[in-house]
Amino acid sequence: MLAAQLARRAIASVLIEGGARAGFGTAFSTDEPAHVLNVRAEAMSAWPDEPDHFARAFGDPRGFAERRFFGRYLRDILDQAVANGHVELVSSKAVAATPTAEGWRVELDDGGTLTARAVALAIGNQPPEPLGIAEAARGHFVNNPWSEQAKSAVRDAAASATGRRAYGYGGEGLNGAVTGEACPNCGLVRFTEPSDAVCPRCGTTAQGVLPGPESANPRQHPPFP
Repeated sequence: MLAAQLARRAIASVLIEGGARAGFGTAFSTDEPAHVLNVRAEAMSAWPDEPDHFARAFGDPRGFAERRFFGRYLRDILDQAVANGHVELVSSKAVAATPTAEGWRVELDDGGTLTARAVALAIGNQPPEPLGIAEAARGHFVNNPWSEQAKSAVRDAAASATGRRAYGYGGEGLNGAVTGEACPNCGLVRFTEPSDAVCPRCGTTAQGVLPGPESANPRQHPPFP
């Protein structure tokens, strides 16, 4: 968003992103529909001067959008800035930045270099570091709920005839606990144990209990233009 804000002011910038997630970051590059935002759409605008910008795109100010939908929203903003000629994307990793008389010299992992008048470290949220129990748990511990390993673990648990129990903490634990069977209310996901897990879209429990009238009418996500 820093690059997009600069582009709005006709200030050129170079965005260095070697992880193939420019515009998405870690949390919004997921392709799982069960991964939803934990903030309502009305509070997720990318532009402070247009507080309803994302809510208009999503169509429901009080709803909780899928993270992948919000990621496409952010990427569309970046693509517009690139198309306008104000942002250049560099698919490399910055490994060093050295001050010079004119500004900065940035070294890339592919051997290339860039010069700039100013440098901003906008690294966002990185994948979590492994917990101390990870080594002892071996293949039974999934550290990053956004990883391919997590998706594979959920598929294996869902296919297991013996049943599995999913544990986690906060929203990340729930993101990993839901699998692909239909929610009894909105049809989105199914639940592994524990049985008190709730649907991240409409709030229905695994037993089909709705939390209140606000969640009684689930809606479909609109296609992002």
